[in-house]
Amino acid sequence: MAIITGERVHLTIAEAQRLSEDTLTRAGYDAEEAQIIANHVMDAALCGYEYSQQSNGFHFLVTSISCGL
Repeated sequence: MAIITGERVHLTIAEAQRLSEDTLTRAGYDAEEAQIIANHVMDAALCGYEYSQQSNGFHFLVTSISCGL
């Protein structure tokens, strides 16, 4: 279950993975491509590669595709 604290939404790993894959699929990637990209973004996020709260890979992925960029 997503939890909102301050300006962040906290998701479980499974929720974030599913959201990433679903977002990429809606953007036109096939299931295999979506899984590969989502795995990369999730791996980076789990390793702590969040360059800032607003520009980390997961946030960029979901908001960019959701906004049609």
